[in-house]
Amino acid sequence: MLALLGLLTFLIISHSAQPHLAAQLNAEGLKLLDHGKFKEAAEKFRSASRVDPKNITALNNLGHSGRIVFLQSRERLPRE
Repeated sequence: MLALLGLLTFLIISHSAQPHLAAQLNAEGLKLLDHGKFKEAAEKFRSASRVDPKNITALNNLGHSGRIVFLQSRERLPRE
């Protein structure tokens, strides 16, 4: 019974820490965006959205950074 209580406590604590981790990853992604590191920023936003799939801000930032990466890659492609 005590082991079950410990497990439940651990799950509650680890679950409640997820939004904080997602917010931290999102903030790191924003710093990378400011420095022009769009691919790295996209990875941070992707990680944040995996940690907390309900974090709309991280998902929005992922879409924004992904669009920038896409547009940059199109500019590097040879024109036909």
